[in-house]
This record gives sequence, C-alpha cells and structure tokens, in this order.
Amino acid sequence: MEIAKNAGITYKQTPVANGTLVKVIKAAMASHLEDEKGWNYYVSKSKEAIAELAESGENAAEVKDAPAVIVPVYAPAKEAPTAEDVERSRAIGNMLVLMEEIGLAGTWVSVMCDEAQQKKVAEAMHISSEFMPMGILTLGYPEQDAEEDKPGKMKKKAEECFRKKIHFVDTLGRY
Repeated sequence: MEIAKNAGITYKQTPVANGTLVKVIKAAMASHLEDEKGWNYYVSKSKEAIAELAESGENAAEVKDAPAVIVPVYAPAKEAPTAEDVERSRAIGNMLVLMEEIGLAGTWVSVMCDEAQQKKVAEAMHISSEFMPMGILTLGYPEQDAEEDKPGKMKKKAEECFRKKIHFVDTLGRY
C-alpha cells in the first residue's frame, strides 16, 4: 500500500496525464463541492517548480523526484489551522485513496504550521497572497521493487494489517 508507506517512494519518470491529475482533484472536491470560493489547486509537472518546492523546508526533500505535485490552497489566507482543517484532511485523504486505486503513489507534505515554508511554496507555485498553501501532494507511478512487488506480497501484507486493525463488535469473530 503506497499511501501507507509514503516515505521513501521512488517514482518512475513517467508523466502523469493531466486528466489523471484532474481525477485526483475531483476526489478531493467531493468533500467540499459547495465551497466554491475557498478551495483552489495549483498543479505542476515543471521540474523547476518541483525543485523549488523540495527546497522549501526540511520536510519537503521527498518532493524532488516527483513527476507531478498538487498544492491545495484555501482562501482567505489565515494564520493558524482551524476546525475547517478536518474537511481539508478528508479531501487530502480522498486524493490519496484514489491515487492508490489508479496506481499512483504519493506523499503529503504539510506546510500549514510553517509560515516561511508557506511563503516559499507560494513563490514556487505563483500562488496569490489571498491563498494559504496547505501542503504539497506528490504524485507519480512508483518504481517496482522486485522483492516488494512479487505478485500478492503487498496484498497479503495489507490484508494482514487489516485483519489486526479491524474489529467487528456485532459478530463473534474478527474480520
């Protein structure tokens, strides 16, 4: 499960189609369709912009090899996260789940609590000052690791994890 691993993803340098990027953003928008003003998404496949994002903060090093990035932003820009951020987290989760379903891997790099990093991200992506960058979502097709991607190995590992973590209280047995 690539979304569960996040750190250390190695990407193929296969471009991610614009239509695929739009699908991922549509998954995010499912949680906030009525909020037409606040949400916007800045998307880039530019090596230069991605390199700048990778230099935006210590937590952004993984961004450098991503074939594409999405930077969700919210208006009006504000100083600190609020309860609205629960909805934003849900939107980001939706994107990560869809990415896995369509064969993409990615990492979420939050920038919400680092004003200096937010400024660097905004500059790299040419984001208007009316918006607050929330983070950087990397997207790409993962390189296949011969050991990790043997048929069924990842599926079996994920299944074992699910069995340990899911508990039904209305039945006698466990999942």
